[in-house]
Amino acid sequence: MSFTILHWLSILFFLILFGLILFLIVTLSQKEATTYKIMAAGGAFLLLAMLNVAVIYWLEGVTKQGELSNIKETRVYQNESMLITGRVTNKGKFDIGYCELEITFKQTVVNTDLSALKAQLDEYLAKKGFLERIAAILKPAPVLNKPYSVVFTEPISGPLEPGEYEDFILNLRIPSAFDDPKITYKLTCH
Repeated sequence: MSFTILHWLSILFFLILFGLILFLIVTLSQKEATTYKIMAAGGAFLLLAMLNVAVIYWLEGVTKQGELSNIKETRVYQNESMLITGRVTNKGKFDIGYCELEITFKQTVVNTDLSALKAQLDEYLAKKGFLERIAAILKPAPVLNKPYSVVFTEPISGPLEPGEYEDFILNLRIPSAFDDPKITYKLTCH
């Protein structure tokens, strides 16, 4: 995580706010109960620290803006992998330390539920009449469509200045059962 001037300003703001709260706790307290003052100062520090961490993470998402382009996917059948090439560009006004790409391969695999088939066979054998057995045979077998997914998170670029771009190539091994997977991308820059 590379800090920008906005990150440092948010830290400075919260330190000044904590100093002000600490000053108010010490001066406005009429009692000499130091335990109360320490607990109030500790609580204020923890609350402001958590709020500052949330603001810094929010600033990370706002200031570090990367964009994916020229994505090409090529299936390599010799080693059951997917070759993904593309370009990541810094579209923001601040430097980016690095970018990670989360790639999700989703495939719906059709499986037959064996317990349902056994129940259907038991139903067939329990039928007495000829027409009842024909109706049990013609009843479709229960089929389950199970979605399977594989997720990869790969670093794709180093430091990027505003307006700069970097090309990347990823070779990812995917399961051979994935005939025509649906591929989604999520770019995260820090």
